[in-house]
Order: sequence, then structure tokens, then C-alpha cells
Amino acid sequence: MTINDVNPDESLEISRGRFKRLGDCTGSEIESAIRLIARTRIDRAWIDEQASGFDQGGLTVGRRFFASVTEAERDLIAYWQMVKLVEEEGMRRTKEGDARRKDDRTTGPMAGERLIDQALATVVAADSLGPGDQISLTQEQALVWAIYLRVLERHRGLASDEEIEHSVKAARKAGISIEEIGATIAAADLPQAREEK
Repeated sequence: MTINDVNPDESLEISRGRFKRLGDCTGSEIESAIRLIARTRIDRAWIDEQASGFDQGGLTVGRRFFASVTEAERDLIAYWQMVKLVEEEGMRRTKEGDARRKDDRTTGPMAGERLIDQALATVVAADSLGPGDQISLTQEQALVWAIYLRVLERHRGLASDEEIEHSVKAARKAGISIEEIGATIAAADLPQAREEK
């Protein structure tokens, strides 16, 4: 019998008098079932140990326990270890995802937003303030803003593909990713963007 022979439809006693389908058990429930099995085995091994007498060179309780474990029980233990590994990996990935999301939220007020979204927000804020208030775009925001405006102008017949390509090259030279540039062009291609005056 191998681990592949473990039957997921088998009914497993996970606590005294409480049974559950093996395939639906969590790692902790399988562990609890193994503890029930082990308790019986250890009790039996302890009785055998006492019966053999200390001066008769008998097996230790631990050795008696493992000597009497069946193949099915060994497979169940191996199955439990695999389930636990899967659960631990899932928890690790969840923690890493939570940590990444926390970093995105704490790296600044615009964290997680694309450069074009930041630039748009800055321009809208500048428009809502008086002429004496200065709000400036960062170099990266200014570069994506130039692409955005040129794509809008192309829709109105006021800019050429070559002019857009020039702005794209300038942004790439400054280290702005293709994904950011693509998001900027997509934003300018939206119908509501083309309707702006």
C-alpha cells in the first residue's frame, strides 16, 4: 500500500465518536485522528512493555508503537504531512500577499496608483486652486502626462504618431515601464477622455 492508496472517501474518526470524510479533513483534523490511533497503540505498547519485564530486554514503548503501526496508518500519517505542507504553503502565500498589500498602502498617499492617475489627480487639484497656488508634476508624472495629452491630440487630429512615439521614447529613457505607458495610452483612449475640452 502506498500514499496513492489513501481513500479520500474513507470515514475518519477525528475525535471520540465524531467522524468525517478523509478528503474533507483539514490537517489539524487528520492530526487529531492520528492522535486517537496513537493513543490506543501507545497504551497497548505500554502494557506489552510492562508484561515483558525490565530485565528481559524488551522493546521500548516507542519501538513497540512503530512496530505495530499498519501500512494504512503509515499512509495516513504521510497524507497528513502532505496536507500540512499544503496548508503551510497557503498560509505563507497569504501572509506574503497581505504584506505586499500593506506595503502598497503605506508607501505614500498615491501608493498603488499608476503614474497617469497621479498626474490626473494633480492636474485636477491644480485646476481647483487659485493662480497663486503651485502644484507641480514630478518628472515621471510630467512624462506620462505628455503622452496622455498627445494621444488626446491625435484623436483630434492635432498630433502625429511620430510625436507620440517621441514622448514614449522619452518616458522609456527616463525608466518608466511599458506597463505605465500602456496604462497612460489606454486612459487617453477612453471615450470620456476624448470628450474633455
